[in-house]
Amino acid sequence: MESPENLESKPVSAEALPQPPPATRTPGRTIALIVDTLLFVLFVVVAIPVCSQFSRGDLWLDEADYTMAGSRGIPANRWDRSPDRHDPLALVRLRHYHAPLTAEILALAEERSVADRDLRLPFVVAGALAVGMLYLCGAALFPDRREVAAACAGLLLLTPAFLRMASHALPWAPIILELLVMLWALIQFTQGRRPGWLVALGAAVGLLFVTSEMLFVAVVALLLATPFAILPALRSPETRRSTLAGLAAGAAAATVPG
Repeated sequence: MESPENLESKPVSAEALPQPPPATRTPGRTIALIVDTLLFVLFVVVAIPVCSQFSRGDLWLDEADYTMAGSRGIPANRWDRSPDRHDPLALVRLRHYHAPLTAEILALAEERSVADRDLRLPFVVAGALAVGMLYLCGAALFPDRREVAAACAGLLLLTPAFLRMASHALPWAPIILELLVMLWALIQFTQGRRPGWLVALGAAVGLLFVTSEMLFVAVVALLLATPFAILPALRSPETRRSTLAGLAAGAAAATVPG
């Protein structure tokens, strides 16, 4: 029998030390991913005809305004010349300016057709994607209660206000979609701390920047969520470097749409 001194001085190989289990995707997670993907596609496919049936009719004021900007260019669609010579900046103050993405989407749609439903089709698709994204957000928050996520997506598809937003050539549907992508990416990063989700978050922020002034509200919400979602990853030595890299890549991604 070896003495305690010999046992203490005996080298221990790395193979003899306990090793953590390999990071493999379990069958349960794979099945959940397949189910979520199928349900996402199902909600999108169902939502497109539901929203599309409300996309008929003449363009109303703001839609026509965006369409003109798309066909003639945003600088040609200026409404900031005041009729009052004593107040030349009146319409500059009163005019509600928007980011350019909606007009650019309509410019692409006009190359295919100028029919009312064809002009509104990209926004119908954005609304349908938002229904699917709401399901994904719910599934991420309630992984053991996917019926809750499905119910939320179904309820959204039956909401008159949403159907109005997802059937007209206005930035509403893209705004909803981008906000949901931001939420989904933030949830996924919080749960797994994978830096790729920060890149997706930054890309969604960049798209919102060229879509609507709702960006400013979203940025405030992100700042409020930072202590709970991102700071814990920065405090951890294991995830600090990857999180910083993800934040830098996300910031770069946010500048691409602009």
